[in-house]
Amino acid sequence: MTKLVVGSEAPDFQTFSHEGRELNLAELRINGPVVLFFYPRDFTSGCTAQACSFRDNHDDFSGLGATIIGVSADSIESHKKFASKYNLPFHLVSDRKRLLHEKYQVGKTWGILPERITFIIDRDGTIKNIFDSAVYVNKHSANALEKIHQLTPDAY
Repeated sequence: MTKLVVGSEAPDFQTFSHEGRELNLAELRINGPVVLFFYPRDFTSGCTAQACSFRDNHDDFSGLGATIIGVSADSIESHKKFASKYNLPFHLVSDRKRLLHEKYQVGKTWGILPERITFIIDRDGTIKNIFDSAVYVNKHSANALEKIHQLTPDAY
């Protein structure tokens, strides 16, 4: 499998959110860019900070037509509790079988820590940005928002 890089075609997917809503990448990107962020686990300090950063910037993303999707291997029930406790207004996807992880080549850092990676997918299905940082959890949202602004200059 060819390594996903900026400029690669984003692997299409069809799945369900924690709210039971069907999500199809091809359909979502009709409305604007898609922010697909992979995180290790609900309720951990870093993942909570990352998710809350996306929550805090959600209106800005929505104003630019972007859809946010968080993905982890946690269960749908865990996602429901996580979204409820932290008022997360975006989709969370349970990837228990790690099929999305595999499609997007998200594995483990140093072979032990689950990777924390954010992909920006443009309307044409091209990956426009990949931000990979296990340490700078709050920068995922800021980096994604900056890139979305660059992709949608007419939205100002």
